[in-house]
Amino acid sequence: MSNTISGIKRGKRCLTSLLLMFMIVNMLLVGGQALVFAADMVNNEFTIQVDNASGGVYILKKTNDGYDTNYVINPTSNPNFNIDDSRWFGDLTFRYRLDGGEWIDNVTSLSDDVRTVTQNGNQITVSYLNNSAHTYGIKNMQVIEQYTLDSNYMRWDITVKNTSGRTLEIGDLGIPLNFNHHWNSTQDVSYTQRVVRHSFVSKNGSYIVWGRPNGVGPYLIMFPVNGTSLEFKDMCRRNEGPFAMEEPRFEGLVTYFINSLWVSQNRAGAYLPATSTILPNGASKTFSFKFRWCTDEAAVQDILYQEGLIDVTVAPGMTTTTDLPVSLDLHTKKNINSVTAQYPAQTSITRIGSSNDHNIYRISFSRLGQNNITVNYGNNETTVLQFYVIEPLETLINNRAQFLVNRQQENNPSKGWYKAFMQWDMLNKRTVTRETWNPSGEWMDWHTGGSDDLGFA
Repeated sequence: MSNTISGIKRGKRCLTSLLLMFMIVNMLLVGGQALVFAADMVNNEFTIQVDNASGGVYILKKTNDGYDTNYVINPTSNPNFNIDDSRWFGDLTFRYRLDGGEWIDNVTSLSDDVRTVTQNGNQITVSYLNNSAHTYGIKNMQVIEQYTLDSNYMRWDITVKNTSGRTLEIGDLGIPLNFNHHWNSTQDVSYTQRVVRHSFVSKNGSYIVWGRPNGVGPYLIMFPVNGTSLEFKDMCRRNEGPFAMEEPRFEGLVTYFINSLWVSQNRAGAYLPATSTILPNGASKTFSFKFRWCTDEAAVQDILYQEGLIDVTVAPGMTTTTDLPVSLDLHTKKNINSVTAQYPAQTSITRIGSSNDHNIYRISFSRLGQNNITVNYGNNETTVLQFYVIEPLETLINNRAQFLVNRQQENNPSKGWYKAFMQWDMLNKRTVTRETWNPSGEWMDWHTGGSDDLGFA
């Protein structure tokens, strides 16, 4: 009898445990999908992990990579960035206004109270469906981010829906890309576990590439699709908050903008027309990017062509002279609708011909300084090529030589750097010497030498 009673008690305990587990599982279900503490996706190309607590992508790797490099950062690799107002990969920043009123700042990082992370097979969804109680949390809109793995790419979709009951205008939509480029480790680690970035911000034709400093692939390329574009890039400079530039270890957080109506007018570096996104109440819009791995730099060009962007080649280069025409090759699957100049009266554009999707042009400039060439292609897509035009080389060399002799050479015999050629301070219009360098400014004492090897006269 005692054995029977004991067995019944054990059975009841097991049943209770099973019921408790069932209740927990049901509590962790949102819309039929599992609410997870860290969502993982792996295929033959990508290894991805999204953190439930922050909504950030903490792992982005090439599957079976020989160096096992994580291309993004996380609280383990960079604990100093583990703050409430974080900037992990996947965080978004918004500046918007309602019915033309004052600008309002919202960020996903301060929206923990309304964030959910769910997974359904090869898709992870980070959602902000309700108004956050935080002052700078997401409100007046719903934001849904989806990361989807396909056979050879990852897709990132960002959907914004206006729930304010008013007309919502997104002036700035920023994508902070705080990737693994913090040089605070040994040389071996820096060469194999860090990545460097190259970016081309050019509307629909934009792309960003990350690769290891040792030059060994793969390279990771990110580019907009389905009408999405990038138009502005901003970087945190010295003393600008927790993500500021910290020489020589960290260049500062770089944020790319889909819309830049406000930021482009208030920060340096704008050279493309700024846009905003206007959503009537209840309307939504989706912005999309794709990520692919490239074996080497040549493969980057191939992917741009394969994906319907423009693989651009310029000879001799995008810095040219008024007496040296450039040859432009636009390699794309799509039709080239037009190639136009920023200053048409001072620019000559001649179409040479096309073959195998290579569209060749010859361009001559007569206006000094920045000159933009806008390419319209496909379904009214645009990419902007920024050239810089200087005087003929003979003129430039002669002028530079005269400036060096007349302004940068020390001719006072009493100075220890007599006859040395010194650095030139453009701001104060003087040479940089041990008498004029400013310890609290941009110049350091080792800048006071006069050659490329700073500090070596």
